[in-house]
Amino acid sequence: MKSSNHEGRIIHKLFRGSMLVMTMAFAMATLGMLVDGIVVGKFMGSVCVSALGLCSPLFLIASAIGGAFAEGALPVCNRAMAEGDQKGAAAAFCLSVDIIVVFAIILSALCFIFRGEAAHILGAADATGALFVNTKAYITGFLFGIPAILGALLLTPFAQADGDQSSTIASIMAMTISNIALDFINVFSLKWGMLGIGLGTALSYYIGIIILATHFFKKDASYHFNLLSVNIQDAGEILLTGLPGAVGRLLLPFRTIILNHLTLAVGGGAALTAFAVQNSVSTFAVSPVLGIGAATLMMSSLLYGEEDRYGLEIMMRYSFRMAFLINGIIAVFIFAASGAIASLFVSEIDKAYEITKEAVRFYSLIIFFDSANGVYSNHLQAIGALKIAGFLNVLNTLVCATAFSFIFTPFMGAKGVWAAYLVGEICVTVITIIISIIREKNVSTRLGDYLFLPRDFRIDIDDELNRTITNIEEVSALSKAAGVFCKSHGADSKTAQAISLAVEELASNVLLHGFDKKVKEPSVDLRLIKKGDTFTVRIRDDAQSFNVAKYAELISKERDDPTKELGIRLVVGLGAKLNYVSTLNTNNLIITYQPKSTI
Repeated sequence: MKSSNHEGRIIHKLFRGSMLVMTMAFAMATLGMLVDGIVVGKFMGSVCVSALGLCSPLFLIASAIGGAFAEGALPVCNRAMAEGDQKGAAAAFCLSVDIIVVFAIILSALCFIFRGEAAHILGAADATGALFVNTKAYITGFLFGIPAILGALLLTPFAQADGDQSSTIASIMAMTISNIALDFINVFSLKWGMLGIGLGTALSYYIGIIILATHFFKKDASYHFNLLSVNIQDAGEILLTGLPGAVGRLLLPFRTIILNHLTLAVGGGAALTAFAVQNSVSTFAVSPVLGIGAATLMMSSLLYGEEDRYGLEIMMRYSFRMAFLINGIIAVFIFAASGAIASLFVSEIDKAYEITKEAVRFYSLIIFFDSANGVYSNHLQAIGALKIAGFLNVLNTLVCATAFSFIFTPFMGAKGVWAAYLVGEICVTVITIIISIIREKNVSTRLGDYLFLPRDFRIDIDDELNRTITNIEEVSALSKAAGVFCKSHGADSKTAQAISLAVEELASNVLLHGFDKKVKEPSVDLRLIKKGDTFTVRIRDDAQSFNVAKYAELISKERDDPTKELGIRLVVGLGAKLNYVSTLNTNNLIITYQPKSTI
């Protein structure tokens, strides 16, 4: 059944909030590295810029591990939350923290023991040369921050999912400001060279994560630190869900290493500097791509857990719209300002300036396709389409760009590497569409047919009612629509009346008492479905936090006024199961029951 004209209002709001905070998180986290590159380029010379570029895979590896656990644990926790299993979600969170602590210790130790060998692998071949010395020095300082980097990447999306934007933003701001300050202290006071740059980045992450961790000690937080409150059985699902992202992220540094060597071979030191600058710019400019992808992961896993195909379609349309709009604007800006951006890293009289400007321009052309691929990749992980997600990630992060680089560089030189990125992203987008068409055996114009949802996930549109209301005058019509839906789908009169009254009372209470008077357009979403013999009602609002399920227990035991909250009493009396979940600053009440008889 068709929705109201307010469709997707809450979904859009939740997506925008998640997108903005996660984009800011990625932007501020990488802004420190961008400032590192600018400070190093202006005050320490092009050799140090090249050394910093060679070390970028280390950050990518740390990001791969931290991001993979976040991408694995968050969908598992969100799906548990959607089912009302808050204890299960909390246990999965604690287990992911335990595992990531172990990984962080192991990775830090390996980096310290083999830092000289790592410098060789990253591209600094001459053990007595300045490039090797500076690369090894940066690795030595940076590795101490690996535990904090991994922890920040895991905790940030959980704090956001729990609705705590203030701690997230404070953490990000503190980390960025301290990183910039420590860079300048190193250059003008300590003069520790690349060792100081690496240590500054490491220390800034510890400052950030200390602030972020305060959220998980709050009483009203859904997730708390409890290293012993875990369910080891969740480990397999967490690791498996995060595997596609982990594969893609871990292959990314290997691609960078391979292309560093190739760029140096075909273009020399100037081309390597240009490639390092392109990587620095992309690390920061890709933040909206990553932020939109993270919001997609968060929202897709929640809506998938609710089996809400309709909501998924709304969310994915909005996700693509935001990706194309925001990243399109960024692409135009980078292309137009390529010369100014290049001059931040390389002097205009340096021989590397022109090729650096060219590399930046090429990158601006990549963003549009990268954003589309990022949205799809995160959605596929969220819904458990892990094989196709892993396959596309391998193509995107390693195979396509690397293969086209070796094809193009013999006759294009270093330009072949820049062009290979663009062609590789386009290929991944095309391959994704082709796979979807083959799977569906149909060329469709409907986005929902390209979401790779399971066959049994598809509820017929006639078996689902979706409505959004924004004022008290619409409550009566919403209640009536719910009752009509139930009767038309086989529910007896008592059941239909009970759910109709429950919807009326719950929606009325939210609109009358749940919102601050300053809120101009409050929203209440109703989703009512019939699946088999089971009716499921989900009422979602973004009002003040209120656990209706606990309130229903209290009401059902009250004897003084049997007419109080009659709708809730009738639903409970029918033996309905009530689950309440608070996530992303929304109240979600899920009512599930099977009518005892049908008409």
